[in-house]
Amino acid sequence: MEANGHDDELDIDLDTSTLAGDLRTAVLNQIQQMSMIWSVMPEGEQFQLAHDIDGICRHLVTRAVQLIAADGRRTIRGKLESAARKSGKHPVIEGKLVLPADDEFRHEFFDSVGMPVMIVVADVEEYLGERAAFRPDPDEPSLPGTA
Repeated sequence: MEANGHDDELDIDLDTSTLAGDLRTAVLNQIQQMSMIWSVMPEGEQFQLAHDIDGICRHLVTRAVQLIAADGRRTIRGKLESAARKSGKHPVIEGKLVLPADDEFRHEFFDSVGMPVMIVVADVEEYLGERAAFRPDPDEPSLPGTA
């Protein structure tokens, strides 16, 4: 993946130079589909909307981290299925990668056998935190003096 790409799941184009706007557009697309304004939305619908937006944000942050880690390089996203340390005079680590067979850079990957390659670990977990859990507005307001 280069510094930009189309996210088919959300039907949105992501680019490292317009990332904040791309994220905003994805969230606004969800808000535009709301059937009513927030203040009259039942608690369950508020919770569902927040859950949907959270899923969108987590998905897009994952893609953003991958785009930033790629830094404009041709990359293939895959999974490291196993890794093992091999001891000896020159210890090495051997790994098994599982990659999609239809990736646009698959030919370059095959052409790279025996050549130096670089593996970038795009750890998204450190970017998926939140300041506080979401709490929808209750359907029924608190009684005076019980808050």
